[in-house]
Amino acid sequence: MAGKHRARGRRASSPAPRQPGIDMTDGPTGATHRVTDEGMTASHRAEGRYPAVCGFVVHSASLTDPGRSRCESCAPAPAQRSGLSW
Repeated sequence: MAGKHRARGRRASSPAPRQPGIDMTDGPTGATHRVTDEGMTASHRAEGRYPAVCGFVVHSASLTDPGRSRCESCAPAPAQRSGLSW
């Protein structure tokens, strides 16, 4: 069967559950961290500082900055990762 790319018997896996919040890039380091909704409402937001899931305090860069790397501590555990998302 030419043109068929899906293997029989395989199901598409559902995306891994992610920590609620957003990915935010730290300006000085360029690392992308996960900041929860609670972290977004923290008292430091007026100064552009947000606590990440890993405990790092993110000094926000532009929200359109893709970052240079991802924090492994903020990412889901390897067993939870799907093929395309972190």
